[in-house]
Amino acid sequence: MDRRQACMRLDGQIPARIVWAAIDHDAELPCDITAPSSQDGVKLVLWFKDSTGIPLYSLDSRNGVPLSNAQHSTIANDLGQRLFFSVGATPKEARLQIRNIKTSDGGVYRCRVDYFNSPTRNYRVNLTLAVPPEEPRIFDAQGKEISTVAGPFREGHELFLSCQVSGGRPPPRVTWWRDDVEISSTSHPSAVEGTSAMVNQLFISTVTRDFFGSKLQCRAAGSKLVPAVSKEVSIQVHLKPLRVKIISPNELLTAGRPVPIRCEAWGSFPAAKIVWLLDGEPLRSADITVHTDSNDSNLTSSILTLRVTAENDGAELTCRASNAWFSGGAIEDKRIISVACK
Repeated sequence: MDRRQACMRLDGQIPARIVWAAIDHDAELPCDITAPSSQDGVKLVLWFKDSTGIPLYSLDSRNGVPLSNAQHSTIANDLGQRLFFSVGATPKEARLQIRNIKTSDGGVYRCRVDYFNSPTRNYRVNLTLAVPPEEPRIFDAQGKEISTVAGPFREGHELFLSCQVSGGRPPPRVTWWRDDVEISSTSHPSAVEGTSAMVNQLFISTVTRDFFGSKLQCRAAGSKLVPAVSKEVSIQVHLKPLRVKIISPNELLTAGRPVPIRCEAWGSFPAAKIVWLLDGEPLRSADITVHTDSNDSNLTSSILTLRVTAENDGAELTCRASNAWFSGGAIEDKRIISVACK
């Protein structure tokens, strides 16, 4: 007994097969018209939709003509004008073709096949319309919806974003992507009562520096018949300073003569806070200019106009860089200064 026979019910009807189709596209509904024996043949094929008792389409071979020459008839409405039954190269490949699918075309179709000698067989096809999901919505850990920029997140700390997608048939698979690489594929129905949506919660335990300036994309894909939808957000990451250095030459200083000394810090975002100290004491009255280079937002420079006295000979000058978003993350560069009297 083959699979088709095994599925046959006592009433000659096979359980409905699901066929997906997209609006404005074509669809094909299969109907195996293979005769039960080589001595038998197809007499009549009728197609019905839902519970309507009037056939949508008929292929009439009751006069004994070959199926290729049988008479085709259809109801004179919009759907009927978009139908054609193709007998195919083999009986198993017979199918009803529907052009330019519309919303009203969805439903259960029944193919009735009458034979000259064998009992009638009925096949049901559930034409299910694929519907694209709505545009994804992205939320942070506090439930605030993100439009274009997510964060700020801190280097070394965690990142959490939730992508929620409503609608779509079949329910979409929601995924997270970074640089066209899928990084999170587990989505599930929303736990919020009364909400029909699919959710993918992205959790990254440790944000690394390479997330700075990157973008994350949430994609929702249901059926291959309709294009996936997506939403992209930029990731703002606050970074610790990596290195600090007093770059002015360590020359002999003259007491009472002001001299500019430059210190640079790399890697911090936002711009590093730079503090100068002399023997551990902040130079509160120092003339300090802090700026972020326009070509590299991770470079911060500070120029100190230092005026020393003879008593400062052998003192320790410190340039300290920190980022207010991080506690205990300050880094320093130090040098011993030498002062000559006038």
